[in-house]
Amino acid sequence: SAFRIEPPVKGSLEWQADNTKLVFTPDSLLDTDTNYKISIFPDAVNQYSVGLQDTFQFDLKTRKFNWMIAGPTFPEDGQTEVEITMSFNLQFDYLLDASTFSTENIKIVNQFGETVPYRNLTFQKSSDNTNITFRPSQELQTNSSYTVFLYPEFSSVDGFVYKDTLRVGFKTSKQRYASGTVINTFEETDRWLDPLENSYTIGVDSAKTSFYLNGLYKRSGFFSGCLTYSFKEDSLGFCRIKNKDRPSIGSNSETEFGIWVFGDLSDNILELWFDHGDSLLVNTVTDTVDWYGWKLVHFPLNKIGGSGEVFFQAIGLRQAVNAARESALYFDDAQTDVLVGIENENTASNSVNGFKLYHNYPNPFNPETIIRYQLPVTEEVKITVYNLLGRKIKTLVNQPLTAGEHTVSWNGTNSRGVPVASGIYIYRLKAGAQTAHKKMILLR
Repeated sequence: SAFRIEPPVKGSLEWQADNTKLVFTPDSLLDTDTNYKISIFPDAVNQYSVGLQDTFQFDLKTRKFNWMIAGPTFPEDGQTEVEITMSFNLQFDYLLDASTFSTENIKIVNQFGETVPYRNLTFQKSSDNTNITFRPSQELQTNSSYTVFLYPEFSSVDGFVYKDTLRVGFKTSKQRYASGTVINTFEETDRWLDPLENSYTIGVDSAKTSFYLNGLYKRSGFFSGCLTYSFKEDSLGFCRIKNKDRPSIGSNSETEFGIWVFGDLSDNILELWFDHGDSLLVNTVTDTVDWYGWKLVHFPLNKIGGSGEVFFQAIGLRQAVNAARESALYFDDAQTDVLVGIENENTASNSVNGFKLYHNYPNPFNPETIIRYQLPVTEEVKITVYNLLGRKIKTLVNQPLTAGEHTVSWNGTNSRGVPVASGIYIYRLKAGAQTAHKKMILLR
Protein backbone atom coordinates (compact mmCIF):
# COMPACT_ATOMS: atom_id res chain seq x y z
CA SER A 1 0.00 0.00 0.00
CA ALA A 2 3.03 2.30 0.38
CA PHE A 3 4.03 1.73 -3.27
CA ARG A 4 2.22 3.40 -6.13
CA ILE A 5 2.59 3.93 -9.92
CA GLU A 6 0.49 6.53 -11.73
CA PRO A 7 -1.14 5.84 -14.11
CA PRO A 8 -1.78 2.46 -12.42
CA VAL A 9 0.22 -0.57 -13.61
CA LYS A 10 -0.42 -4.12 -12.45
CA GLY A 11 2.64 -6.11 -11.46
CA SER A 12 4.58 -7.82 -8.68
CA LEU A 13 6.99 -6.59 -5.99
CA GLU A 14 10.10 -8.46 -4.91
CA TRP A 15 12.80 -7.63 -2.36
CA GLN A 16 16.35 -8.49 -3.42
CA ALA A 17 19.95 -8.02 -2.13
CA ASP A 18 19.18 -8.64 1.56
CA ASN A 19 16.03 -6.58 1.37
CA THR A 20 17.92 -3.49 0.18
CA LYS A 21 16.57 -3.46 -3.40
CA LEU A 22 12.90 -3.38 -4.33
CA VAL A 23 12.06 -4.61 -7.85
CA PHE A 24 8.67 -4.01 -9.47
CA THR A 25 7.95 -6.14 -12.55
CA PRO A 26 4.93 -5.08 -14.68
CA ASP A 27 2.61 -7.86 -15.80
CA SER A 28 2.63 -6.46 -19.37
CA LEU A 29 4.43 -3.89 -21.50
CA LEU A 30 4.10 -0.29 -20.38
CA ASP A 31 2.21 2.11 -22.63
CA THR A 32 4.35 3.90 -25.20
CA ASP A 33 5.01 7.64 -25.06
CA THR A 34 3.62 7.87 -21.50
CA ASN A 35 4.78 9.71 -18.36
CA TYR A 36 4.80 7.54 -15.21
CA LYS A 37 5.26 8.70 -11.58
CA ILE A 38 6.61 6.17 -9.07
CA SER A 39 6.06 6.90 -5.36
CA ILE A 40 6.97 5.26 -2.02
CA PHE A 41 5.16 6.87 0.90
CA PRO A 42 6.41 7.45 4.49
CA ASP A 43 4.26 4.64 5.91
CA ALA A 44 6.78 2.23 4.38
CA VAL A 45 9.02 1.08 7.28
CA ASN A 46 12.12 -1.06 7.61
CA GLN A 47 12.57 -4.04 9.93
CA TYR A 48 13.15 -1.65 12.83
CA SER A 49 9.82 0.09 12.13
CA VAL A 50 11.59 3.21 10.93
CA GLY A 51 9.73 4.93 8.10
CA LEU A 52 10.78 7.32 5.37
CA GLN A 53 11.04 10.95 6.39
CA ASP A 54 9.49 12.12 3.08
CA THR A 55 7.73 10.58 0.11
CA PHE A 56 10.27 9.19 -2.35
CA GLN A 57 9.32 9.89 -5.98
CA PHE A 58 10.73 9.83 -9.48
CA ASP A 59 9.33 10.17 -12.99
CA LEU A 60 10.02 8.36 -16.22
CA LYS A 61 8.70 8.53 -19.75
CA THR A 62 8.53 5.57 -22.09
CA ARG A 63 9.66 5.68 -25.71
CA LYS A 64 7.22 6.38 -28.50
CA PHE A 65 7.83 2.96 -30.02
CA ASN A 66 8.85 -0.46 -28.81
CA TRP A 67 10.84 -0.96 -32.00
CA MET A 68 12.28 1.34 -34.66
CA ILE A 69 10.24 2.88 -37.43
CA ALA A 70 11.66 4.70 -40.46
CA GLY A 71 11.36 8.46 -40.67
CA PRO A 72 11.19 10.71 -43.75
CA THR A 73 12.70 9.48 -47.01
CA PHE A 74 13.97 11.02 -50.21
CA PRO A 75 12.40 10.43 -52.60
CA GLU A 76 9.06 10.21 -50.83
CA ASP A 77 6.79 7.30 -51.63
CA GLY A 78 4.78 8.20 -54.74
CA GLN A 79 6.99 11.16 -55.67
CA THR A 80 7.29 11.99 -59.38
CA GLU A 81 9.69 14.06 -61.48
CA VAL A 82 12.67 12.82 -59.46
CA GLU A 83 16.04 13.72 -60.97
CA ILE A 84 17.82 10.80 -62.64
CA THR A 85 20.99 11.92 -60.84
CA MET A 86 19.39 11.70 -57.38
CA SER A 87 20.70 9.89 -54.30
CA PHE A 88 18.66 8.18 -51.61
CA ASN A 89 18.24 9.39 -48.04
CA LEU A 90 16.44 7.32 -45.40
CA GLN A 91 16.15 8.91 -41.95
CA PHE A 92 15.86 7.21 -38.56
CA ASP A 93 15.34 9.03 -35.26
CA TYR A 94 17.81 6.64 -33.65
CA LEU A 95 21.53 6.02 -33.65
CA LEU A 96 21.86 2.90 -35.79
CA ASP A 97 24.33 0.12 -35.07
CA ALA A 98 26.14 -0.13 -38.40
CA SER A 99 27.49 -3.60 -37.51
CA THR A 100 23.92 -4.99 -37.73
CA PHE A 101 23.37 -3.54 -41.22
CA SER A 102 24.53 -4.97 -44.54
CA THR A 103 24.04 -4.29 -48.24
CA GLU A 104 21.39 -7.03 -48.20
CA ASN A 105 19.11 -4.69 -46.23
CA ILE A 106 18.68 -2.44 -49.30
CA LYS A 107 17.42 -3.24 -52.78
CA ILE A 108 16.52 -1.00 -55.74
CA VAL A 109 14.22 -2.47 -58.42
CA ASN A 110 13.21 -0.91 -61.74
CA GLN A 111 9.81 -1.18 -63.42
CA PHE A 112 10.85 -4.42 -65.14
CA GLY A 113 11.72 -6.12 -61.84
CA GLU A 114 15.45 -5.84 -62.43
CA THR A 115 17.78 -5.06 -59.53
CA VAL A 116 19.64 -1.76 -59.84
CA PRO A 117 23.14 -1.74 -58.26
CA TYR A 118 24.06 1.03 -55.87
CA ARG A 119 27.17 2.43 -54.18
CA ASN A 120 28.41 4.86 -51.51
CA LEU A 121 26.34 3.38 -48.67
CA THR A 122 26.92 5.78 -45.76
CA PHE A 123 25.62 6.28 -42.22
CA GLN A 124 25.45 9.97 -41.38
CA LYS A 125 24.99 10.24 -37.61
CA SER A 126 24.12 13.27 -35.51
CA SER A 127 23.42 13.44 -31.79
CA ASP A 128 20.15 11.51 -31.93
CA ASN A 129 19.45 10.32 -35.48
CA THR A 130 20.97 8.54 -38.46
CA ASN A 131 20.58 9.12 -42.19
CA ILE A 132 21.26 6.15 -44.46
CA THR A 133 22.43 7.49 -47.81
CA PHE A 134 23.37 5.71 -51.05
CA ARG A 135 23.13 6.31 -54.78
CA PRO A 136 22.63 4.21 -57.92
CA SER A 137 25.85 3.08 -59.56
CA GLN A 138 24.67 4.70 -62.81
CA GLU A 139 22.14 7.37 -63.64
CA LEU A 140 18.55 6.20 -63.62
CA GLN A 141 16.43 6.04 -66.76
CA THR A 142 14.16 8.98 -67.53
CA ASN A 143 10.39 8.64 -67.21
CA SER A 144 10.73 5.33 -65.38
CA SER A 145 9.39 3.82 -62.16
CA TYR A 146 11.59 2.49 -59.36
CA THR A 147 11.07 1.00 -55.93
CA VAL A 148 13.48 1.02 -52.99
CA PHE A 149 13.13 -1.73 -50.39
CA LEU A 150 14.60 -1.50 -46.91
CA TYR A 151 14.52 -4.92 -45.27
CA PRO A 152 14.35 -5.44 -41.47
CA GLU A 153 16.38 -7.00 -38.66
CA PHE A 154 19.02 -4.31 -38.13
CA SER A 155 19.02 -2.41 -34.85
CA SER A 156 19.89 0.79 -33.03
CA VAL A 157 22.83 1.10 -30.65
CA ASP A 158 20.42 0.75 -27.71
CA GLY A 159 18.97 -2.49 -29.05
CA PHE A 160 15.77 -1.42 -30.77
CA VAL A 161 15.14 -3.59 -33.82
CA TYR A 162 13.70 -2.51 -37.16
CA LYS A 163 10.92 -5.05 -37.83
CA ASP A 164 9.15 -3.74 -40.93
CA THR A 165 9.93 -3.68 -44.65
CA LEU A 166 9.97 -0.16 -46.03
CA ARG A 167 8.81 0.26 -49.63
CA VAL A 168 9.33 3.58 -51.43
CA GLY A 169 8.09 3.90 -55.02
CA PHE A 170 8.89 6.89 -57.24
CA LYS A 171 9.09 7.97 -60.87
CA THR A 172 11.92 9.83 -62.56
CA SER A 173 11.73 13.02 -64.60
CA LYS A 174 11.01 12.96 -68.32
CA GLN A 175 13.93 15.32 -68.97
CA ARG A 176 17.62 14.80 -69.50
CA TYR A 177 20.14 17.62 -69.82
CA ALA A 178 23.18 18.10 -72.02
CA SER A 179 25.97 20.29 -70.71
CA GLY A 180 26.45 23.67 -72.31
CA THR A 181 29.48 25.94 -72.13
CA VAL A 182 31.10 25.45 -68.73
CA ILE A 183 32.20 28.78 -67.21
CA ASN A 184 33.38 27.43 -63.86
CA THR A 185 34.55 23.86 -63.29
CA PHE A 186 35.09 24.15 -59.51
CA GLU A 187 38.50 22.58 -59.97
CA GLU A 188 40.17 25.55 -58.23
CA THR A 189 38.95 27.12 -54.98
CA ASP A 190 41.12 30.23 -55.37
CA ARG A 191 38.47 31.54 -57.80
CA TRP A 192 36.07 31.80 -54.83
CA LEU A 193 36.22 33.79 -51.61
CA ASP A 194 35.83 31.68 -48.48
CA PRO A 195 32.46 32.37 -46.76
CA LEU A 196 34.25 33.68 -43.66
CA GLU A 197 35.95 36.34 -45.84
CA ASN A 198 32.57 37.64 -47.00
CA SER A 199 30.87 40.52 -45.17
CA TYR A 200 27.43 39.09 -46.05
CA THR A 201 28.10 35.92 -44.04
CA ILE A 202 26.43 36.14 -40.62
CA GLY A 203 25.30 33.81 -37.85
CA VAL A 204 27.64 30.91 -38.65
CA ASP A 205 30.03 28.82 -36.58
CA SER A 206 33.39 29.78 -38.06
CA ALA A 207 34.98 26.49 -37.01
CA LYS A 208 32.44 24.50 -39.05
CA THR A 209 31.90 26.78 -42.07
CA SER A 210 34.27 26.70 -45.06
CA PHE A 211 34.58 26.19 -48.81
CA TYR A 212 37.04 23.69 -50.28
CA LEU A 213 37.63 21.18 -53.08
CA ASN A 214 36.06 17.76 -52.61
CA GLY A 215 36.66 14.63 -54.69
CA LEU A 216 33.90 12.45 -53.20
CA TYR A 217 30.94 13.95 -55.05
CA LYS A 218 31.58 15.42 -58.51
CA ARG A 219 29.83 15.70 -61.86
CA SER A 220 32.99 15.86 -63.98
CA GLY A 221 36.69 16.42 -63.61
CA PHE A 222 38.39 15.59 -60.33
CA PHE A 223 36.63 17.85 -57.82
CA SER A 224 33.53 19.77 -56.88
CA GLY A 225 33.28 22.79 -54.61
CA CYS A 226 32.05 21.87 -51.12
CA LEU A 227 30.37 24.42 -48.87
CA THR A 228 30.15 23.11 -45.31
CA TYR A 229 28.05 25.29 -43.03
CA SER A 230 26.84 25.46 -39.46
CA PHE A 231 24.37 28.10 -38.30
CA LYS A 232 24.52 29.20 -34.67
CA GLU A 233 20.81 29.88 -34.17
CA ASP A 234 17.50 28.59 -35.55
CA SER A 235 17.06 31.39 -38.10
CA LEU A 236 18.59 34.47 -39.78
CA GLY A 237 21.91 32.82 -40.68
CA PHE A 238 23.47 33.38 -44.09
CA CYS A 239 26.71 32.34 -45.77
CA ARG A 240 28.01 33.42 -49.16
CA ILE A 241 30.89 32.53 -51.46
CA LYS A 242 31.82 35.12 -54.05
CA ASN A 243 33.23 34.36 -57.49
CA LYS A 244 36.36 36.46 -57.95
CA ASP A 245 36.22 36.18 -61.77
CA ARG A 246 32.50 37.06 -62.12
CA PRO A 247 32.31 35.25 -65.49
CA SER A 248 29.94 36.55 -68.14
CA ILE A 249 26.96 34.42 -69.11
CA GLY A 250 25.95 36.64 -72.03
CA SER A 251 22.97 38.83 -72.74
CA ASN A 252 20.55 36.51 -74.59
CA SER A 253 17.52 36.41 -72.30
CA GLU A 254 16.49 32.99 -73.63
CA THR A 255 19.85 31.37 -72.84
CA GLU A 256 19.67 28.78 -70.06
CA PHE A 257 22.09 29.13 -67.14
CA GLY A 258 22.73 26.02 -65.05
CA ILE A 259 24.79 24.79 -62.13
CA TRP A 260 24.98 21.28 -60.70
CA VAL A 261 24.14 21.24 -56.98
CA PHE A 262 24.34 18.21 -54.70
CA GLY A 263 21.45 18.94 -52.35
CA ASP A 264 21.43 18.07 -48.66
CA LEU A 265 17.64 17.94 -48.12
CA SER A 266 18.01 20.77 -45.61
CA ASP A 267 15.14 23.02 -46.82
CA ASN A 268 17.47 26.02 -46.59
CA ILE A 269 17.35 28.56 -49.44
CA LEU A 270 19.97 28.43 -52.19
CA GLU A 271 20.64 31.86 -53.73
CA LEU A 272 22.46 32.49 -57.01
CA TRP A 273 23.67 36.10 -57.36
CA PHE A 274 24.07 37.94 -60.68
CA ASP A 275 24.80 41.49 -61.80
CA HIS A 276 24.87 43.48 -65.04
CA GLY A 277 28.39 44.84 -64.80
CA ASP A 278 27.89 46.80 -61.59
CA SER A 279 28.54 44.41 -58.72
CA LEU A 280 26.35 46.54 -56.44
CA LEU A 281 23.21 45.99 -58.50
CA VAL A 282 22.53 42.37 -57.66
CA ASN A 283 19.67 40.13 -58.79
CA THR A 284 19.16 36.72 -57.19
CA VAL A 285 17.45 33.50 -58.19
CA THR A 286 16.45 31.19 -55.33
CA ASP A 287 15.62 27.54 -54.88
CA THR A 288 14.66 25.57 -51.75
CA VAL A 289 17.12 22.72 -51.19
CA ASP A 290 14.49 19.99 -50.85
CA TRP A 291 16.37 17.30 -52.75
CA TYR A 292 19.24 14.93 -52.04
CA GLY A 293 21.87 14.16 -54.66
CA TRP A 294 22.79 15.97 -57.86
CA LYS A 295 20.33 18.31 -59.53
CA LEU A 296 20.91 20.74 -62.38
CA VAL A 297 19.50 24.05 -61.12
CA HIS A 298 18.76 25.89 -64.36
CA PHE A 299 16.69 28.78 -65.70
CA PRO A 300 16.68 31.27 -68.61
CA LEU A 301 18.48 34.58 -68.16
CA ASN A 302 15.17 36.45 -68.32
CA LYS A 303 14.40 35.09 -64.84
CA ILE A 304 17.36 37.09 -63.50
CA GLY A 305 15.83 40.41 -64.51
CA GLY A 306 17.41 43.59 -65.81
CA SER A 307 18.95 43.98 -69.23
CA GLY A 308 22.33 43.72 -70.88
CA GLU A 309 25.23 41.40 -70.22
CA VAL A 310 24.86 39.20 -67.12
CA PHE A 311 27.71 38.19 -64.78
CA PHE A 312 27.66 35.29 -62.32
CA GLN A 313 28.67 36.85 -59.02
CA ALA A 314 28.14 34.57 -56.01
CA ILE A 315 26.41 31.61 -54.34
CA GLY A 316 24.56 32.09 -51.07
CA LEU A 317 22.75 29.87 -48.58
CA ARG A 318 20.06 31.53 -46.46
CA GLN A 319 18.88 29.77 -43.34
CA ALA A 320 15.18 28.91 -43.32
CA VAL A 321 13.04 28.48 -40.20
CA ASN A 322 12.88 24.82 -39.08
CA ALA A 323 15.55 23.88 -41.64
CA ALA A 324 18.78 22.01 -40.94
CA ARG A 325 21.35 24.04 -39.05
CA GLU A 326 24.42 22.30 -40.41
CA SER A 327 25.29 20.19 -43.41
CA ALA A 328 27.16 20.49 -46.73
CA LEU A 329 26.35 21.42 -50.34
CA TYR A 330 28.44 20.55 -53.41
CA PHE A 331 28.68 22.57 -56.64
CA ASP A 332 30.03 21.68 -60.06
CA ASP A 333 30.07 22.88 -63.68
CA ALA A 334 28.39 26.27 -63.72
CA GLN A 335 27.43 26.70 -67.37
CA THR A 336 25.48 28.53 -70.04
CA ASP A 337 23.61 27.28 -73.13
CA VAL A 338 22.20 24.29 -71.24
CA LEU A 339 20.14 21.97 -73.42
CA VAL A 340 17.02 20.94 -71.52
CA GLY A 341 14.70 18.02 -72.15
CA ILE A 342 16.87 16.12 -74.62
CA GLU A 343 16.85 12.46 -75.41
CA ASN A 344 14.00 10.93 -73.45
CA GLU A 345 14.93 7.25 -73.50
CA ASN A 346 11.38 6.17 -74.23
CA THR A 347 11.33 8.24 -77.43
CA ALA A 348 15.03 8.34 -78.29
CA SER A 349 16.28 9.29 -81.71
CA ASN A 350 18.15 6.91 -84.00
CA SER A 351 15.55 4.29 -83.15
CA VAL A 352 14.70 1.60 -85.66
CA ASN A 353 13.04 -1.45 -84.10
CA GLY A 354 14.88 -0.85 -80.84
CA PHE A 355 18.23 0.31 -82.29
CA LYS A 356 19.27 3.39 -80.27
CA LEU A 357 22.38 5.42 -79.66
CA TYR A 358 22.16 7.83 -76.74
CA HIS A 359 24.09 10.99 -75.99
CA ASN A 360 27.19 10.31 -73.97
CA TYR A 361 27.18 11.46 -70.37
CA PRO A 362 28.63 13.62 -68.97
CA ASN A 363 29.21 15.95 -71.89
CA PRO A 364 31.51 17.90 -71.91
CA PHE A 365 33.63 15.50 -69.91
CA ASN A 366 37.02 15.07 -68.27
CA PRO A 367 38.46 12.52 -68.02
CA GLU A 368 35.80 9.89 -68.74
CA THR A 369 32.37 9.63 -70.33
CA ILE A 370 29.77 6.87 -70.74
CA ILE A 371 28.21 5.89 -74.09
CA ARG A 372 24.94 4.00 -73.90
CA TYR A 373 23.26 2.14 -76.76
CA GLN A 374 20.54 -0.42 -77.42
CA LEU A 375 20.41 -3.38 -79.80
CA PRO A 376 17.20 -5.04 -81.05
CA VAL A 377 18.90 -8.38 -81.83
CA THR A 378 22.28 -10.02 -81.43
CA GLU A 379 24.67 -8.23 -83.78
CA GLU A 380 28.32 -7.71 -84.56
CA VAL A 381 28.94 -4.33 -82.92
CA LYS A 382 31.64 -1.75 -83.52
CA ILE A 383 31.97 1.60 -81.76
CA THR A 384 34.70 3.93 -82.97
CA VAL A 385 35.82 7.41 -81.92
CA TYR A 386 36.95 9.88 -84.64
CA ASN A 387 38.19 13.45 -84.59
CA LEU A 388 36.57 16.15 -86.74
CA LEU A 389 39.02 15.42 -89.58
CA GLY A 390 37.67 11.88 -89.77
CA ARG A 391 40.81 10.23 -88.36
CA LYS A 392 40.13 7.20 -86.19
CA ILE A 393 41.16 7.80 -82.57
CA LYS A 394 40.14 4.57 -80.86
CA THR A 395 37.88 1.54 -81.25
CA LEU A 396 35.90 1.02 -78.07
CA VAL A 397 33.87 -2.07 -79.01
CA ASN A 398 34.46 -4.67 -81.72
CA GLN A 399 32.59 -7.88 -80.93
CA PRO A 400 29.18 -9.58 -81.17
CA LEU A 401 26.70 -8.48 -78.48
CA THR A 402 23.27 -9.72 -77.47
CA ALA A 403 20.02 -7.75 -77.75
CA GLY A 404 19.40 -5.18 -75.03
CA GLU A 405 21.04 -2.12 -73.55
CA HIS A 406 24.82 -1.78 -73.26
CA THR A 407 27.33 0.84 -72.12
CA VAL A 408 30.97 1.53 -72.82
CA SER A 409 33.26 4.23 -71.45
CA TRP A 410 35.97 6.33 -73.10
CA ASN A 411 38.71 7.88 -71.00
CA GLY A 412 39.95 10.40 -73.58
CA THR A 413 42.93 8.36 -74.80
CA ASN A 414 43.86 7.04 -78.25
CA SER A 415 44.54 3.42 -79.25
CA ARG A 416 48.03 3.66 -77.71
CA GLY A 417 46.66 4.89 -74.38
CA VAL A 418 47.95 8.44 -74.90
CA PRO A 419 45.59 11.26 -73.76
CA VAL A 420 44.17 13.25 -76.68
CA ALA A 421 43.66 17.01 -76.80
CA SER A 422 40.54 18.91 -75.84
CA GLY A 423 38.01 19.21 -78.63
CA ILE A 424 34.96 17.78 -80.34
CA TYR A 425 34.96 14.09 -81.21
CA ILE A 426 32.52 11.83 -83.05
CA TYR A 427 31.51 8.39 -81.80
CA ARG A 428 29.99 6.01 -84.35
CA LEU A 429 27.95 2.90 -83.63
CA LYS A 430 27.69 0.18 -86.28
CA ALA A 431 25.50 -2.85 -85.52
CA GLY A 432 24.92 -5.10 -88.49
CA ALA A 433 23.63 -2.86 -91.28
CA GLN A 434 22.58 -0.03 -89.00
CA THR A 435 24.75 2.94 -88.03
CA ALA A 436 24.40 6.05 -85.89
CA HIS A 437 26.78 8.72 -84.65
CA LYS A 438 26.87 11.63 -82.18
CA LYS A 439 29.24 14.34 -81.04
CA MET A 440 30.97 14.68 -77.68
CA ILE A 441 33.22 17.34 -76.14
CA LEU A 442 36.44 16.62 -74.23
CA LEU A 443 37.61 19.46 -71.97
CA ARG A 444 41.04 19.16 -70.37
